[in-house]
Amino acid sequence: MILTVTLNAAIDKRYKMERLNLGKTNRVNECRYWAGGKGINVARYLVLNGEKVMATGFIGGFSGDYIKSILDGEEIVNKFVRVKAETRSCITILNKETNTQTRLLEPGGYVTEIDQEQMLITFTNLVKECSVVVLSGSLPKGVTSSLYQYMIRIAHEWDCKVVLDISHQVMLECLKERPDVVILNQESLEKHYEKSLDCIDELTKVAIHIKQKMSGTVVATSQRHEVIAIDEVGIYKAVPPVMKEISSVGFIDAVAAIVAAGIQKEIPINKIVKQACAVGMASTRQAMNGFYLRSDLAKVAPKIQLEAIQMQLKKEQG
Repeated sequence: MILTVTLNAAIDKRYKMERLNLGKTNRVNECRYWAGGKGINVARYLVLNGEKVMATGFIGGFSGDYIKSILDGEEIVNKFVRVKAETRSCITILNKETNTQTRLLEPGGYVTEIDQEQMLITFTNLVKECSVVVLSGSLPKGVTSSLYQYMIRIAHEWDCKVVLDISHQVMLECLKERPDVVILNQESLEKHYEKSLDCIDELTKVAIHIKQKMSGTVVATSQRHEVIAIDEVGIYKAVPPVMKEISSVGFIDAVAAIVAAGIQKEIPINKIVKQACAVGMASTRQAMNGFYLRSDLAKVAPKIQLEAIQMQLKKEQG
């Protein structure tokens, strides 16, 4: 069983438009709504992959009721902690004229210390039944990295492996708890280090730098959807074919799901990274995060190229 944690769940809204005119009234051609948040979408990809999964996190208000009803309808086992704050919304604007997507992410409501204590109780009860936990996404107001750190500690006490897909600064603060896998992405790394990492070698060097700080595995994704994996054995890169994409929003969540499923089954990381890249690319053929078609996966999987990268990997001292 795999447990996904979404501390900052959301209703995802997709607005499809001919063009986006800033500072003016814009009319939306098409809109879609669904239950979102990174951990929730990871749970969906896990279900599509045939895994047993449970979802937890914080939800509140009418939006929280909506999220729970959607997950119940999708038959995803869930046990969320209710909070007073209304669950946020996240908006993706698809601009047909420029073939770009713009995301507007609300911060999320305030979560009290009592809510967080209840979350740890719920998490402990659920993690006892699981072999892998995926901690995904941003933190709502009132919550610091210490909550993730407690969760990692509790998971390890129950011999449960931990996959982290969270903001870069929070991830760095959690490294002392020895997560089993951390997932990095180019956009987050560029924001943190304030420099371009468009060259795959530069992205790999940053991933190696993080690996030197920890004993677990590092997985990094580029904006071209290459997936790099670094463990104690070697460094691997999965390279996808160029293909028409509808939305790339779900790529990283799909990668996180396949990584979690792979380490649960103790599959070698070079095989995991190739499958993760394939599922991630299949997900880009869908407008909604959390879904892919098996027909798309069957087409793209044989075209994923796996390469071993020859770079020096040394353990950081101290």
